[in-house]
Amino acid sequence: GADEYFGGYGEFWLAAQREAIGGGRLGEAWQNFRGRSLTTGDGLPMTLRKYLAAGRQSDRLISPLMAGMWRGGGTESYTPVAPPTGYKPLSLDELTRTSIPYQLHSQDRNAMQFGIESRVPFLDHRLVEFVMGLPTRFLVGKGWQKLILRDAMDALPDGVRWRRDKIGFSSPDASFGRDHPDRMAAMIDDALRVLAPLLDVTTLRDRIAASTRDGLPYDPANFRLISLAAWVRRFAVPL
Repeated sequence: GADEYFGGYGEFWLAAQREAIGGGRLGEAWQNFRGRSLTTGDGLPMTLRKYLAAGRQSDRLISPLMAGMWRGGGTESYTPVAPPTGYKPLSLDELTRTSIPYQLHSQDRNAMQFGIESRVPFLDHRLVEFVMGLPTRFLVGKGWQKLILRDAMDALPDGVRWRRDKIGFSSPDASFGRDHPDRMAAMIDDALRVLAPLLDVTTLRDRIAASTRDGLPYDPANFRLISLAAWVRRFAVPL
């Protein structure tokens, strides 16, 4: 839960810069841009360009690969809810609607599966309420994300608490696809055979081929198709 209100994710960095620039705190924003450039290794000019580009593009709430691909048009009746753009509204949205409810569901199932008690200390309501009441610059400021948390953890070695790069628990499917394109293509092809009753497979194959041919950015929907097909096969789910 710490990332969802201490500002560990990239969307919080963007929200903090919008807030600082909109409030006329240009020196604060400048420090954060410089810090971001060190974190990513992009350099300051590229960091500024990416920030401006992020402000122009709309969030893709439905995968461009999968839009309209489900038979029966189930997704056509789904109205995506865009995330808030302000820091505190975005944090509240992730705590109550998007990120945390999903993660707590998974955490509880995993713990109960193996009969263990687990705790999520960063979701103690007293800590959440206190931090949510702080100014954004305490959380994303001086070129750092999760700033006040880093300051508070002085019992840790500096090499740990002032580490800039963030390593999540994401599946390495994008890099796997780059390193092993034939194996990834075979896995996707197998998934499409399994999921054919649900999907417009012909059009989807054309989209995937065009995406590969044109060098478009990797769409995580590829791995989700593979995962869904594996689940269907493992539990003999009728389609």
